[in-house]
Amino acid sequence: MKEEINEEAYWSRETFAHYGLAMYFAQSLEKSLGIWITFTLTKDREITKFQFDYELEEMFKNTFGGLILIIKNKGIGIESGLMSKLEKALMERNRLAHHYWWEHSISSAKMEGK
Repeated sequence: MKEEINEEAYWSRETFAHYGLAMYFAQSLEKSLGIWITFTLTKDREITKFQFDYELEEMFKNTFGGLILIIKNKGIGIESGLMSKLEKALMERNRLAHHYWWEHSISSAKMEGK
């Protein structure tokens, strides 16, 4: 089914679609980081699938920033260049989640801002 929409409605949809995609990638990175940390912390232990699943669910209770702190506090080996990229990704994720719509509240209401 093809819906006819005007140009402003099209660009509104595009704005929300791109925002949603950016947040999807940010949350995918966050979940992937939680999975990687859980594997790293359990790889040398004999645990059951139930124990692993429990630890994974506990890890998922952390925020992106909390996961970065776990890496630092537990001394998990990670390249410094990668850590700085994760910290930059955290700042951008937080900006998108907490400030993006406020930063663009006026411009996104205008056709030129979309």
